[in-house]
Amino acid sequence: MPALPEILVDMAKGRGMETSSAETLKEAVELACHTQKGIPPRILICGSLYLAGEALSLS
Repeated sequence: MPALPEILVDMAKGRGMETSSAETLKEAVELACHTQKGIPPRILICGSLYLAGEALSLS
């Protein structure tokens, strides 16, 4: 069973990470790019090959 975004956010926050979630991949990438204050973000995308293809099409 896939983990719900809220569960992953809570787990990451519990380990001291700044976290957020988004409804779409595009929204998540835009959010990550705007919260880094001029520092290029490092974004780790985990999932299916379909998701990886979608991520590559955004660049």
